[in-house]
Amino acid sequence: MSVRAYDAAHTIVAASLCDGALTAQELLMHFRDEQVEYIHLHNARQGCFPCQVIRA
Repeated sequence: MSVRAYDAAHTIVAASLCDGALTAQELLMHFRDEQVEYIHLHNARQGCFPCQVIRA
């Protein structure tokens, strides 16, 4: 997965790649940064956009 973390101004503040099975851990790692408001997940190979994860 391609994990792209955005701030409130919709600017990418971090990005990473991970195996699909490790996505939950990667999300938690990015949300430790308080400026991250939401995360987009993309399939790394095809680049498709499957979902957005919003800070609760």
